[in-house]
Amino acid sequence: MSTKVTVINDNNVSIQVTPPPNQIINVNKSSFGVSGFSGYSGYSGYSGYSGSGVSGYSGYSGYSGQSGFSGFSGQSGYSGYSGSGVSGYSGYSGSGTSGYSGYSGQTGSQGLSGYSGFSGISGYSGISGYSGQSVTTSVANTWTATQTFNGSSSTFGAVLLNAAETTTVSATAATGTINFYVNSQSVLYYTSNASANWTLNVAFSSGTSLNSALATGQTVTIAFLVTQGSTAYYPSGFQIDGTSVTLKWQGGTAPSSGDASAIDVYTYAITKTASATYTVLASQTKFA
Repeated sequence: MSTKVTVINDNNVSIQVTPPPNQIINVNKSSFGVSGFSGYSGYSGYSGYSGSGVSGYSGYSGYSGQSGFSGFSGQSGYSGYSGSGVSGYSGYSGSGTSGYSGYSGQTGSQGLSGYSGFSGISGYSGISGYSGQSVTTSVANTWTATQTFNGSSSTFGAVLLNAAETTTVSATAATGTINFYVNSQSVLYYTSNASANWTLNVAFSSGTSLNSALATGQTVTIAFLVTQGSTAYYPSGFQIDGTSVTLKWQGGTAPSSGDASAIDVYTYAITKTASATYTVLASQTKFA
């Protein structure tokens, strides 16, 4: 059985019942007041955002079912159907489908721990002195720096059973200005016949002066061997680092000629007495 209820106006409603009896019954609402429709439940307000993520929307409150009309006394014997009528569908519960819970806010990154203060720089430890190099005297050794053997007040600094000096032998004729470099040799030997008088210039090397290398109070001795032909020549000048120096010759007289067909050996003992100041003892010896 179904019942159709139609509201005609504020005072009248029409009720149709199916199956029979199939007739329209008009009811005066002045005798039987129509229960008013329950008002629609207002939409529940949106829930405010929860503090951690956004909360879902609250479901709509369902419509309240219409209250059935109160029954009325039927006319001419038919009892009216009870006024309750078909109760309306219960609306969805007001909570509705609960919205998705908002995502909880992400936990903020933990702040970086502050850097701990730098520890003060520890002071540098002093440089350890170089340990002396071990020297094995049973093998050949070469030193490129000055080695000093002082000895003591009662012993020599060095004792040489035998020693050799470096000699440069050159097939060159003595003439012009001849450079004698002390760091290259102690003895310079020209094997070709001299062709003219010459000047000997003494320096420590091509890039270092004798004044720089030789300390005051030190002496260096050199020898220059000159081969003479049938016409002999002799030294006409002597220089140290390009500056002329007056020599003190053995016997007190400087040579004025060479020895023909012989080898003349000129030796020079150079003593530094002050900066760029020297006493030079010279000699000429004939070998034939």
